Amino acid sequence: GLLGAVVTAHHLYHSADFSVLNSNAFTAPLSLGVLLVWGAMGKAATFPFTGWLPRAMEGPTPSSAIFYGALSIHASPYLLMRVEGLISHSLTLKAVIISLGLITAVQASLSTRVQSDVKSALGYASVAQVGLMWVELGLGWHTLALWHMAGHATYRTWQLIRSPSALQ
Repeated sequence: GLLGAVVTAHHLYHSADFSVLNSNAFTAPLSLGVLLVWGAMGKAATFPFTGWLPRAMEGPTPSSAIFYGALSIHASPYLLMRVEGLISHSLTLKAVIISLGLITAVQASLSTRVQSDVKSALGYASVAQVGLMWVELGLGWHTLALWHMAGHATYRTWQLIRSPSALQ
């Protein structure tokens, strides 16, 4: 999705710079926004791609879990923040982002309650929080989403470092 968005933006505007995308938000086709959201969906592990994150966090070291569950997953809300001008001009994109965020948050929070290991539970909890960030971004609350993202990354890193000792 992200590759398709970059190719589309380059074809339309001869640039894939975020400032160019946001300045042309009034004339941007809906397909460009949909491709950006699709690219962000995979990175955020939003519904229906939720399962990859807890599986990726099953590595033997806390560092792999920290990378995926506390740092890497936040690239998608960051991408959506960078194209806020494009999103803010499309009611359809806002509705899609809010819907995907809500579905992901509910599905992940229900999944985290039935996990048998700490890393998977924290993985689904991370996905649920990123789903809430998507809802915040869809509603236009970018400052709240930024603070939520920074706070969540810090807190989740601490939890993942602490999880082995919590089991003992």
